[in-house]
Amino acid sequence: MVQATLDTFWLVVAGTLVLFMQPGFLGLEGGSVRAKNNVNVAAKNFTDFCFSALCFWAVGFGLMFGASHNGWFGSTGVFFRPLDGFSAAFLFFQVMFCSTSATIVSGAVAERITFVAYLALVILMAVCFYPVYGHWAWGAAPFESGSGWLRQLGFHDFAGSTVVHSVGGWAALATILVIGPRVGRFDGSRFPVQAQGVPFTMFGVFLIFIGWIGFNGGSTLRFDDSVPQIILNTMLAGCTGGMMLTLLHMLPGRPASIFDIGNGCIAGLVAITASADVATPVAAVALGFLGAAMVVPVRIMLDRAEIDDAVGAVPAHLAPGILGTLAVPFVDIADAPPTFDALIHAVGIQFLGVAVCAVWSFGGVFVALRLLGLFIPLRVEVQMERRGLNVAEHGVVTDMAHLIGRFGALGQRHGLRDLFDQATTLPRSICSIRWCRR
Repeated sequence: MVQATLDTFWLVVAGTLVLFMQPGFLGLEGGSVRAKNNVNVAAKNFTDFCFSALCFWAVGFGLMFGASHNGWFGSTGVFFRPLDGFSAAFLFFQVMFCSTSATIVSGAVAERITFVAYLALVILMAVCFYPVYGHWAWGAAPFESGSGWLRQLGFHDFAGSTVVHSVGGWAALATILVIGPRVGRFDGSRFPVQAQGVPFTMFGVFLIFIGWIGFNGGSTLRFDDSVPQIILNTMLAGCTGGMMLTLLHMLPGRPASIFDIGNGCIAGLVAITASADVATPVAAVALGFLGAAMVVPVRIMLDRAEIDDAVGAVPAHLAPGILGTLAVPFVDIADAPPTFDALIHAVGIQFLGVAVCAVWSFGGVFVALRLLGLFIPLRVEVQMERRGLNVAEHGVVTDMAHLIGRFGALGQRHGLRDLFDQATTLPRSICSIRWCRR
C-alpha cells in the first residue's frame, strides 16, 4: 500500500516536472524568432498544451493505452475515467508527453504558419499520429491488457526517443516542407532573419532540462532504486551535449552558434531517452556526445537544402532520436554482451521501429497537411508575414511593431522599397545608419 502511494506520488511529481518543458519550449522558440512574432509564439505554445491535453484525454489516451486490439490500437479508454489514483496520475503524466511531441512542430515552422492551421495539426497529433504509433511501440497501460506489435517484436524505447521526439521531429520536417521557408531566409538578403533574444532561448533550454528529469525519471512508472540511475544518466547526457557544442562554439570561426549550444544539450537528452533505463553512466556520456555531434552537420545540411527549421527542431529532436533508438542494443548489455546474431537482430528491430515512425509520422502529416490546405490557409500572406504574426494573427500591436510600421511608411514615402521590405529586421536595420543615408 505504501509503495503504491509512493508510485502515484512520484508520477504526479514527474508529470509536474515535465510540465515545465512547455514554458521551456516557449522560451526556446520565443528567443529564436523576431520580436514581431513573439506574441504568436506565446499563443501557440500555451494553446497547443490546452488543445493537446483535452484531445489526448478524450481520444488519444484510449487509442494509445487502452486494451490492445491485435497490437494496432487501444480499444478502451475514450473520455477516460480514472480507475484509481494511479491511473489518474498515469493519465496526467502521459498528457505531458503528448504535448511535448506536438509542440516540437511549433518552433520548426515559426513565423509563417497560420494559427488555425497549427492548432488543427496539434489536434491531429494528439488524436492520431502520436497515440497510434505510441501504442505500437509501448502498448496498453499497466492496468490494461496487451502490447503493441512493435513491442511484441522486442522494440525498446524507454521514454520516447522515437515515440515522442522522432514522431514530433518527422512531423516538423513534413510541415516545414509543406509550408516552405520564411520570406528572406534563403534569398541572399543583406538583412538575414535575426533572432531577438539568446537569454530567452537559454532560459528555455534550462527549463526543458529540468523537465527532462521527470520525463525520464517518471517513465519507470514507479519509484524504486532505478530512478536515481536514470536521472544521473539523463543529466550526464544533457551536460555532455551542451559541453560539446560549447567547445565547438569557442573554436576559431565558430562552427557552432550560441543557439547550437542549447540544441546540443537537447540532442544529448533526446539520445539517452531511449536507453536511460539500461545505459551505464559512460554510455550516457557517449550518447550525449554522439547526439550533440549531429546538431551542426544536420543544421548545415538543412540550410544547404533550403529547408527552414527556425529553431533547429530536426537537428535537436529527430536526428538524435533516431541515433538514440538505434543505439539501444549497443548499450543494453545487462549481464553480458550479446552475441553477434542477437545484436544484428536487435538492431534490425530498432531500425524497423525507426522506419515505421518515419513513414507514419512524416508521410501521414505530409498528406494530412496537403488535404488540410484545401480547406484552410496553411501559411500567412507574404505581406502579413513581413508585418509580423503578432498583428496578422492576433491583432496585437507592440511598441516594436508600431516603430516598424512608422519606419516602413517613411521608406515608402521616400521611395526606398528595400527599407520597407527589410524594416522588420529591426534592430539591425535601424542600426545600419550608413545604409539609411543612401
